[in-house]
Amino acid sequence: GLLLGPGFARCWRPRPRRALLFLAVENTALALSGLALWHFASPPRVRGNAATGGSDASFFSSSPVSSTVWLVLAAICMAVEKAASRTQQANVEKHQVVLAVPAGVANTVGLSRANARLVQIDLAFAAAAPFLVSFLTAPRRFGFRNTIPVLVLAQAAIAVATVPLVLRVASAPHSSMASTTPSSSSSASAPTKTKAAANANVSAEMTSQAKQRAESYLSHRSLPSPKSPRLILLATGLLYFTVVSPGGIFLSWLKDTGIDPYYVATFSSAGQAAGIAGSLIVPPMVGRFGLTSAALMLLGFQTAMVAFVALAVNVLQQPSSLLSASSSSSSSSSSFPWSVAVACFGCVVSRLGLWGVDLSLRQIVQSRTRNANRVQTFGLQEGWTQFISLLLYMVVSSDAFAFETLCAMSACALGSALVCVWVDGGQGTTRAAAEQEEQQQCCK
Repeated sequence: GLLLGPGFARCWRPRPRRALLFLAVENTALALSGLALWHFASPPRVRGNAATGGSDASFFSSSPVSSTVWLVLAAICMAVEKAASRTQQANVEKHQVVLAVPAGVANTVGLSRANARLVQIDLAFAAAAPFLVSFLTAPRRFGFRNTIPVLVLAQAAIAVATVPLVLRVASAPHSSMASTTPSSSSSASAPTKTKAAANANVSAEMTSQAKQRAESYLSHRSLPSPKSPRLILLATGLLYFTVVSPGGIFLSWLKDTGIDPYYVATFSSAGQAAGIAGSLIVPPMVGRFGLTSAALMLLGFQTAMVAFVALAVNVLQQPSSLLSASSSSSSSSSSFPWSVAVACFGCVVSRLGLWGVDLSLRQIVQSRTRNANRVQTFGLQEGWTQFISLLLYMVVSSDAFAFETLCAMSACALGSALVCVWVDGGQGTTRAAAEQEEQQQCCK
């Protein structure tokens, strides 16, 4: 994912054929990863043991080496699927949405609302996903292994159904400045009877051609921003160096403590629902305080909540390794459930700030990138985020730090992101100012 994210973004072109190619790569990789996981989750087969006359339960039809191969193949295919999916997502949710909203200072809130609505749709499905998976993986229904092909088929059906929308988005104009030829040009084809009318007709055609060249210039070229969004991209990556999120590491900690899977799924869903609430408060804050000020306030709130979780688990619970056996956690003190409840509450509330910060920083990057380079820029951001996630998992897998220490490190990472946004200061040419300067140069 670290390599494929920027690579796929660099190969992206706003063309229907390229969109179909990415869609085919995404779903083919998804099917292959599902097949690999299905084989990896296959139960061991037994064969008769001639010496004992019975069965040898220790004999596996596939050796540990082959099981590892299936798992690695699944991981590679999932990385390809994720890279192709994120590239198309960056084109729709982070680039086309900018072109759909007219440029201008007054429309900053409009772009914020459009970004928030797209995120709300994603989070709504993410909130329903844990319950759906819990329902499908129940032993009375499909089970874990048989749920994999069910989800792959569902994704394939969705992909086929959305092909017309994918083609329509890929065929959309590359700039919000694009417009059709003026209606006055249609009268240019009418027969003229006088020389003056013919001259006027030629003048109208030349004016129309000049306008088309100007629109083509504006749609394919933007002035470089005097201030690079590198610090904003760095801050966005640091947001994900955290274990305080309703994701894998935090869920592993909850399962390690013996929490019922239903309550784990409820917690994960509540975290996504809190993200929806966080996206609702971003447009009013952007309209009142501005992009950078809103990002600083929301990031400060998230940092405080993660620090609160780190303080709670360190005070209410004795330090324990994240990857320790669950038997050791079952003998914890009576105050241990309080640490779980407080940590889950703080994690859910922190999602209000996380998605608010994510939307604010996303809009800052959108306002500082050229139309031709916006997808590639977000591809670099995806690669940086993957690197941060990889670094975090390397720290966790080393088993050198307790979960309480990882929470404290997460708070420090968010503090570093806060410093990056504060140093950046929100200065730099906005999209509206850049397009206004482009218009002046085009007129010249």
